[in-house]
Amino acid sequence: MAADTPVYDTLSNQIESKTVVAHVRRATHGDHTIGNTHPFQYGRWVFAHNGNIAGFDDLRPTLREEIAPDFRPHILGDTDSEVLFYLLLTALSDAGYVDDDGRFSGSPKELWEIIRPVVTRVAELGGGMHTDPDGPSDRTYLTFVLTDGRTLIGHQGGKSLFVHAPSVDHENFDEPPWVIDHGTADHFLLASEPAHDPQMWTPIRHGGVVGVGRNMGVWTSPEALSP
Repeated sequence: MAADTPVYDTLSNQIESKTVVAHVRRATHGDHTIGNTHPFQYGRWVFAHNGNIAGFDDLRPTLREEIAPDFRPHILGDTDSEVLFYLLLTALSDAGYVDDDGRFSGSPKELWEIIRPVVTRVAELGGGMHTDPDGPSDRTYLTFVLTDGRTLIGHQGGKSLFVHAPSVDHENFDEPPWVIDHGTADHFLLASEPAHDPQMWTPIRHGGVVGVGRNMGVWTSPEALSP
């Protein structure tokens, strides 16, 4: 997997940040170009998508029309993922969270509530989110990560998504629990596949959302985590 490659090993040892989003692209729409490369960024917002919007070539004009006019010139590539990002940004802008001054001041739950109608709308247009992570590549999958650098959420929209978020007062990191569904986390990781010992990762259920706020407070949508 990507985490085993020399490039990943080199880059991961050079990057230091409180929030890091990395993505290895398997293209479904658009060529392998810089403009089509994830994560996408606008202002402080960063977005990475693992999936596909079924029938995107036909849906593209409709979806672009629903993006705020000020955002449309910033679409540089031809992927469904970038269009989805700017649809989410439109919802955030309508709520007052895309500007040069303020940061997102809400919780992960509030962030999800703002963008949830967009996810529902796109899923409906794409024939519904497919439930099998290994299903046909031309179906709709809306697994993604969205962050402004302080608040971050991950949505399992058909493709697998795992979380590793031990409690801040977890004394022995060699033993469970390695994920909490509320409270303060020591650190918070999301990945499409476990990046190390699989037992230390919890799969997020289809349609589930998991997030972390600026004070490392974890939130999960109801029944997001497998028992």
